[in-house]
Amino acid sequence: MTDPLTTAQYPAVRVVCAGVVRSGSMWAFNVVRRLLELAPPERHVSWQWAEGAELDSVVWSTLGSDHHVIKCHEESGGFLSALDAQFVNGIVFSLRDPMASLASCMEQFVNREPFSHHWNFETALGHVEGGLQLARRVAGRAEVAFVDLHRDGEAASLERVVEFMGLTLAPELIDAVREQFTFSEMRERAARIAEQPPEALLNGINDPVTFMHANHVDKGTRRDWRSELTAEQIAVATERFAAYADLMSSGADAPGLRWDTKPGFFAAA
Repeated sequence: MTDPLTTAQYPAVRVVCAGVVRSGSMWAFNVVRRLLELAPPERHVSWQWAEGAELDSVVWSTLGSDHHVIKCHEESGGFLSALDAQFVNGIVFSLRDPMASLASCMEQFVNREPFSHHWNFETALGHVEGGLQLARRVAGRAEVAFVDLHRDGEAASLERVVEFMGLTLAPELIDAVREQFTFSEMRERAARIAEQPPEALLNGINDPVTFMHANHVDKGTRRDWRSELTAEQIAVATERFAAYADLMSSGADAPGLRWDTKPGFFAAA
């Protein structure tokens, strides 16, 4: 009979869910958080969303007894140093066609959400490029796996995350996690968030557990950015994103990206 797994065999880990804005990083954050909650032996999971100087403070903090999941989009000054020092065990990085991400930013933050009135085209462009810059910096590292939720779908993306993390979970548990965070389920969750009073939300906007907000999920897997962006916007963005063309080669054709998901960091010693 196999002895039950212990916390010494499965030590606490810190996982960063990074990604280009509007690329599926919220999905990655939620599935990683839920997978760690289900992983034996049971541990508490703490989580937060941090950028810039706050991200530096978080990734360099001493890891306690809890698993720790961090959501971010862009690099901070000490982020890679923390990764080198093994204060971060792994990164699940969400990547998507940056033109589709840009079109989604324009619709979500420039044209629709009242809380993001400071956004404009240049703001959206800068945030997307910031995520691509971080992707460039971490590409090829063993501690990083890239997922393209919009290209591969929920099942294949979740399988990649589970394999990368080195988790062993019953198939029915993995299926339950997938079903909990399908596009349709997250769209319904966003609708329920819209019904909540501001005082029940984080900063009056985000659900404190999932970090989702009202209208968070709209079109799902398909976006016709060629008709959603103007010709001038497409020309400007195409020039800005040209330096990251190799990152956009999907799957096995993307040099340096960890699409192969070799056995990961969260495995018994």
